[in-house]
Amino acid sequence: MALVSVVLVGAVGLAGNFYRNTVHLEKKMAADIAARNLLDRYRLALPLGQRPIPVVENSTVDMGGFTFPYRQKLTPAAQPELQRVDIKIYDTDDKTLLRELRMYVGR
Repeated sequence: MALVSVVLVGAVGLAGNFYRNTVHLEKKMAADIAARNLLDRYRLALPLGQRPIPVVENSTVDMGGFTFPYRQKLTPAAQPELQRVDIKIYDTDDKTLLRELRMYVGR
């Protein structure tokens, strides 16, 4: 009986770890897609002049059933005709960085 209980406790612990890892990987994948979508928004808007891009933007983005806080920063690049867009997607606790992407776009 003791042996069965030890095995069951170990199995429950492994199942808990598996669940936590699965949720974490799901969040990271959703954060990656959200960051790529935000970068595509700038890639498509800038050449067409459809809207001004804010220099700094702190907001949230919904993706995959999660609402992620994000920070976007637009800075001049070394080349005068380029600007750098940095996107940082945070976990729902707004502290843990899940994904960071950078892109250079024409002015």
